[in-house]
Amino acid sequence: MVVDEAHRSIATSYTSVLQELGLTRWYRDHEPILIGLTATPYRGFNEAETRRLQHRYGNRRLDDGIFPTRDPNEVIRRLQAEGVLAMADHATIAGCEFDLSDEERVLAALNPWLPRSVEDRIALD
Repeated sequence: MVVDEAHRSIATSYTSVLQELGLTRWYRDHEPILIGLTATPYRGFNEAETRRLQHRYGNRRLDDGIFPTRDPNEVIRRLQAEGVLAMADHATIAGCEFDLSDEERVLAALNPWLPRSVEDRIALD
């Protein structure tokens, strides 16, 4: 089984699906092979999540030994220098505030998304 965007596969929902498919963290000969693909294998500065992600795939990384270091920041800088990863410009975009009507507040409380009228106001801002 191939999982794209594998950095998301440490979520509980993935774990239950993988277990149903017979893909546990303990690889056995009779189990299907699990391959995870991601451009973001490091979970930010959360080393515990990075370890969990690596563990999900049996600690077998295709990039093992390719780079002279396992330091995520150095690997990212090298890939950026080689043009494999983009050099991101991080900027904060000024936000805005919106007042919701009583009806919009009720709808927002009942649904996991904003009412369309609020989305339209945000889009126009």
